[in-house]
Amino acid sequence: MATEVPLTYFEVATALAFLAMAEAGVEIGVLETGLGGRLDAVTTCVPCATAITTIGLDHIEYLGPTLPAIAREKAGILKPGVPCFAGRLPPEADAEIGRAAEEVGAPLYRYGSDFGPSPFPAALVGAHQRENAALAAQLARAAGRHLGRAVGDRALARGLAGVAWPGRCERVGGDLLFDGAHNADGARALAAALPAIAAGRRVVLLVSIVDDKDPAAMLAALAPSAAAIVATRSDNPRALPAATLAAVAAALASDVVANDDAEAALAEARRRAGPEGLVVVCGSMFLVGMLRARALGEPTDPVLTSDPVARQGRVT
Repeated sequence: MATEVPLTYFEVATALAFLAMAEAGVEIGVLETGLGGRLDAVTTCVPCATAITTIGLDHIEYLGPTLPAIAREKAGILKPGVPCFAGRLPPEADAEIGRAAEEVGAPLYRYGSDFGPSPFPAALVGAHQRENAALAAQLARAAGRHLGRAVGDRALARGLAGVAWPGRCERVGGDLLFDGAHNADGARALAAALPAIAAGRRVVLLVSIVDDKDPAAMLAALAPSAAAIVATRSDNPRALPAATLAAVAAALASDVVANDDAEAALAEARRRAGPEGLVVVCGSMFLVGMLRARALGEPTDPVLTSDPVARQGRVT
């Protein structure tokens, strides 16, 4: 690079996204940090509003081993005078975000005290998505104020009713549900949503998990909802071997099978679910992206360059 500073794939992609949005005349862009916040490439932007949905123990080798430590890293997105909207956070994380907001001079608005659920129904499934919809509505109104154009109730209602999020409690065909739950919090949110989604159907989990996650915590949340678990491996180099994952699952479920071939594992999951069952593909966005593309006949990038924490993913 011209700066002689090695950049990650994510950092290069962020710079290209900024350039593309500038050339297209984008007035407001919605950006998500790749990892943390304090040192994330996304924080180089000048925001009109920020949001923190929730905070859990994830990426602890990069962000810190405790919720307060992770919260301090996440608080790096806060900017002086820029409003921040926060979802329901664990108390210790909420306290850190509050301290950081006061230090920085960022107005902080909390779900449940400063604003509540959106009155408009959202197309996304799950109680956690209703909270996310409330945050999205607050951000939309803040963006409108920044542009001097109010975002009215009709626009919010239309937007929330029509939203689609590929790979998040997404039904594909009659027997597949794709959800990118890839940490313990995500697994718990999926587990809470599954009873209403499955509506009594036999559920079989098809799971792959990468090596920096907590498979025991994730499977402990999901196993009670499933009649069987099929462990497999995505095409990401950090994916745990299927046998390793199955050994963890075996302590939580009686019907567990392992197959490193994701296509064969999907066929096995479908066989175990039966013609009226539901196969839930989860545990990794890499597995979801791979199998979802195949199920829909969509093209995929043959070069695996989208892992934000892959150590080899630096551009020089």
